[in-house]
Amino acid sequence: MEKQKWLYITLLKEFLLCWIQFKRLYGKYRKGELRFSDIASFVDDKDPYSPMYYLKELSHRLFRDRNDKVPSEGMLLDLAIGSIFHEAMKLRENLYQMEVYRPSFERFREDVSYSGKRLKEEFLRIGKRAEKGVKEGIQEIKRLFNNTLEQVRLFMIRVGRNNPLFIRFIVKEEKLLRQAYGRRAFEGLMAELFPQGEAAQFKESAFVFMESMYFSEA
Repeated sequence: MEKQKWLYITLLKEFLLCWIQFKRLYGKYRKGELRFSDIASFVDDKDPYSPMYYLKELSHRLFRDRNDKVPSEGMLLDLAIGSIFHEAMKLRENLYQMEVYRPSFERFREDVSYSGKRLKEEFLRIGKRAEKGVKEGIQEIKRLFNNTLEQVRLFMIRVGRNNPLFIRFIVKEEKLLRQAYGRRAFEGLMAELFPQGEAAQFKESAFVFMESMYFSEA
């Protein structure tokens, strides 16, 4: 049970890290600078160390690959993470089409047979679909992340109160949480987790750290 609790914490942290990485990718997209290599470092269906692949597998381990009853919020989170992963894979494929295949067939100007011309027309259609897929896909991923981020926030509020592991996570990863949620949302999260105020928050946090033998951080 203790190991599973740590896995929940790991899942939350990895999700927030993936969200922050995606925000950087989205910023590049808005500037017209997003490249296949950028998304390839974010999602890969063969690399177990790829951020989104690792997150997906961890989520499946916690919520899908188990015999006992899974809470509905866990199933929902797993479905959301899985959806983000698959949408990101489609985005990866569309970017590959645009960067690798489209430049090649757009440069193809030689006279070809009738079937060759038909192929070129089909290639052009594929390129246009890929471009449209990038535009739609990255917006879909952003919406999925935003909605899942809110679900994670509600989950932390529900299970975080009086939970030493979650309190320690929140205190240790304050910078990460601020990056993920922004200043106002982070302060709102703290207010809901620690309704007695900031002083009580740090008093409780220090107590948790000392109990866990984290004296230097307390």
